[in-house]
Amino acid sequence: MKRVLIADDEYLVRAGLHSCIDWGRHGYILLNDAVDGLDTYAKIIELRPDIVFLDLRMPKMTGLELLEKLHKENILTNIIILSCCDDFESVRAALRYGVVDYINKLTMSSSELLEVLSKANLHPISFANPNSYEKTFIQPDEALQQLLLGNLNIDSEFLYFLSSGRFLYLILRPDEKNNLTSSSIITNLTKQILKNSSIEAVQAIDEQKNICIVIPELCDHFNAAATIIQHLGPTIGCTCSIGISPAWKNINELTNCLQLARQIENEFFWQKVEVIQIYSTFMKCTDEHKEKLIDFKKQLKEYMNSHDFPQILNLNEEFFYYYSANPRLPSDDLRKFTISLMNSFRFDKDTLQLDAYYHFQEVIIKADTAERISNAFTEFLHQYFSDYPMLKQQNYSPIVTKIIEYIIDKSDCFIQLSEVAQAINFSESYLSQLFKKETGMNFITYIHRYKVALAKQMLDESMLVYQVCEKIGFESSNYFAKIFKRFTGVSPTDYRNRVK
Repeated sequence: MKRVLIADDEYLVRAGLHSCIDWGRHGYILLNDAVDGLDTYAKIIELRPDIVFLDLRMPKMTGLELLEKLHKENILTNIIILSCCDDFESVRAALRYGVVDYINKLTMSSSELLEVLSKANLHPISFANPNSYEKTFIQPDEALQQLLLGNLNIDSEFLYFLSSGRFLYLILRPDEKNNLTSSSIITNLTKQILKNSSIEAVQAIDEQKNICIVIPELCDHFNAAATIIQHLGPTIGCTCSIGISPAWKNINELTNCLQLARQIENEFFWQKVEVIQIYSTFMKCTDEHKEKLIDFKKQLKEYMNSHDFPQILNLNEEFFYYYSANPRLPSDDLRKFTISLMNSFRFDKDTLQLDAYYHFQEVIIKADTAERISNAFTEFLHQYFSDYPMLKQQNYSPIVTKIIEYIIDKSDCFIQLSEVAQAINFSESYLSQLFKKETGMNFITYIHRYKVALAKQMLDESMLVYQVCEKIGFESSNYFAKIFKRFTGVSPTDYRNRVK
């Protein structure tokens, strides 16, 4: 692999070069960029790049002054000039020092970049004391990643980069109309923003679309994070939150500190952006949160028993409002709590199909925000009650609503349609037609389905079969078993044993 150093004081130019080609696939390793002439000279001496992309107009030492200094000190490397359209005189002067080629940094393409790279002669650098540079260079970024993977067998010469420091973990989300810029460009922009604030020795690792950087222990970490949020978001069109870890004193603490900083992911989960959070401990579910979940489950069971769908929806809103107002609850616990509520429902062939239940469960597990979990659970409730006829909530006419209320009030006995007709003063034939039209089933079928729903809830609570028969008005256990199996596919005893 050939080592490449990019030297330009404009960070957008450097970022553009980083993203122009897949450097690793073409056999190149990008070293940490240089931002001025003195920085470039120091990095050439220290890092021994095989190729240097050099801007001729840099502060502290111009590109031409640097070329002259390298020539006088007999330091040889492959220089590729980064020029502008009106920079021909400077380029002509640079060519006298034996540079490989030049490329217009305003109009360069990936094919032009690869063509220029192919011209590099890749001869070794001639240092005054080459023996002092015999060791293979390991970039601090690479060293950090190896350490996090548990590989601590790194030359001690590089451990000073990581002997102390702290993590800044950046969670980024694009604005509505934008796609998130590539993580490599974001990493370079972040480094440049911090360099402009005189924060040096920043090492970065890329974790998909989130960025983790290491800053020195003694720098003002809160102001560093605030500076990143102030400049990075508007530049690439995103919102950002940053988690800050405690400072570590030895490399054995790296993994733990990284996990502490990563807790910032919860802030986006709870729909809070542009947050800077310093973490010294891990978030955990409190006993108060657990007790509240038990209360929610008790209320849910009561509303299920009374078939009160509106109250169940209200409870759903209360559930998510409570936990969103207490965002110190880890996101994984909200997922577990929501699935725990879902498990309070029972499913058979006449209700919500199991594959649909598993679909909602999967959505909740994968949801990256609390809002998406809430939406999935609400959709689950609507589908469940839509598929559960005896609990179905529709805009029934006042007459059919009265019939259903009468059935619920008389849940401990069997009633006939003639009894209902007499109670509400309508003809039996009229009620029969109206009821079937609005509910989609005749009166006796509705009664049977409702009784089976009640029976399942009682069997779930480990009631004996004969007790269930008495409570829901069946005089014959055999008849009850026949009706129960018709709607569930199993006998009451088998259902109870399965639940148990």
